[in-house]
Amino acid sequence: MSRHQLAAHPDRPEVSHAVIGWDRPLATYFVQVFSKGSRERVIFWQGTAPGEIPTAEAAIALAEPFTVIPDDLAARLRRDFAEQPIRPPSHPLVGRRVRIRREGQADVEGTIV
Repeated sequence: MSRHQLAAHPDRPEVSHAVIGWDRPLATYFVQVFSKGSRERVIFWQGTAPGEIPTAEAAIALAEPFTVIPDDLAARLRRDFAEQPIRPPSHPLVGRRVRIRREGQADVEGTIV
C-alpha cells in the first residue's frame, strides 16, 4: 500500500489534509480527506471496495476539490501501481487435480480453477 499526504486546498478551510494512494490487496486507488480541529476525522473516503477506483487519474479527480495536487502525483501513483501490481488470488488447491466421490454416484475428476 502506498500513501501520499496532500495539503488542503486554500478554499477548503475545514480540511486539514488528504491522503491518496494505491491499495494492492483491494486492487484500488483510495482517497481520504481529514477535517481540521481537535478531533481530526475522515470526512471523505473512497476506494474501500475491490477495484472501486481503477486509475490514478480517477483518484486524483476525487481528491482535487479538497487538496492541492502536485504536478507529479499521477506519475507517482502509477509508479506505486507498477511496483505493487495486482496479483490474481491464489489458493493452494488451484490447478490441482481432484477426485470427488459422491455417495451413490460415480467418481468425478477435474481440475480446480
